[in-house]
Amino acid sequence: MSTESEESSGLIEFLAWVETHKQKLVVGGVGAIIVGGAVYVSQWKADQNEQAAGGALYEVQVKESETEDADKPSPADYLAVETGHAGTSAAERALLLAARGHFVAGDYEDARAAFDRFQSEYLSLIHI
Repeated sequence: MSTESEESSGLIEFLAWVETHKQKLVVGGVGAIIVGGAVYVSQWKADQNEQAAGGALYEVQVKESETEDADKPSPADYLAVETGHAGTSAAERALLLAARGHFVAGDYEDARAAFDRFQSEYLSLIHI
């Protein structure tokens, strides 16, 4: 029986503590909801940016796969995706594809510059 009375007195003490700290608990709860909402919106916006960048890169790649050699996208098309969607994984791929395009076209200086830029901007983020 003493265990039951200890449990109920502990519950009563907890409820008393909640009653005395009610305002702080409400403010903390509202603050947690606001912070959680801000994190959610930020993540949602980043996801939307990633999707838009992926869509832009996809459009360029579709153009590359469906057109004749003369109408294929230039490295500038890939660089436009990279600069328009900086900080996304699609921008990273677009820069690499632009470097490849320069290399295939025989523009080795531009290819080297693009590969160097890719290495300094994106590979430096990877810590092996």
